[in-house]
Amino acid sequence: MICRMYFLFLSVGLVAINLILMEFMQNTIRKEERIKIAVLTEQNQKNRIADYQDREEIYERQRRKNARL
Repeated sequence: MICRMYFLFLSVGLVAINLILMEFMQNTIRKEERIKIAVLTEQNQKNRIADYQDREEIYERQRRKNARL
């Protein structure tokens, strides 16, 4: 009887530990996803700024070229 109680207690404890670990892992994954989205958003903004600057430079070159003509 004591052996059964011991295994029951052990089983319940292991289930509780597994649930806690699963919650911790899910929270970690959510945080990583938020960080990844933030990094991708920042890269996207930098790419847009660089694209805008490239277009602005092309426009300025064309404007100067047309002003000489």
